Amino acid sequence: MFERLFGKYAGAMELCSKKLYVQVGILTRSIFEDYLNILYIQRAPEEERAKLAARYLDYASLVEPYMLYKNAKDLAEKLGDVSLVSKVYTSEKIKEIEENKETFTNKYNNSNKSWSGLDFASVALKAGEKDKYFRYYSLLSNVTHGSPLGNFTEEKITITIYLSLTSFVALADLIGENGLATQV
Repeated sequence: MFERLFGKYAGAMELCSKKLYVQVGILTRSIFEDYLNILYIQRAPEEERAKLAARYLDYASLVEPYMLYKNAKDLAEKLGDVSLVSKVYTSEKIKEIEENKETFTNKYNNSNKSWSGLDFASVALKAGEKDKYFRYYSLLSNVTHGSPLGNFTEEKITITIYLSLTSFVALADLIGENGLATQV
């Protein structure tokens, strides 16, 4: 996970040097989400951290493929051609994906809406980052989802770079100092 996070950070810095500010904002949102998720795990009682880290990884491997499949299926239905799904997923793969999702649901008694069972604002609150979430998340979401209000200029990007840098450094500290690298 740390390698992926470092890649996002390095990519954001490279894009910034090329003045591709909207793309920096998109990567920064992803870095911020990783930051809040890891902080949520870190701030949980010590006896719960390993369980939460395992749950996070289980969600990524068991539920996220189902969510991708479901999105593809929903899109094919909206386009009026469900046969499109079979161009991406075999019936065997669909069965495996659905079984994996059920495995997660049964193991964690979860709705599968998110890895933690919480909405992202609640994760931010439990991570102790209400202010950063309030100040940055909607701005970064506008950029990520292509809103005209999400266009970044060189002036606006400074705050995003600061958020990206501080989030990345904080995560590096958490992972290194607290042994999360072995748990996540």
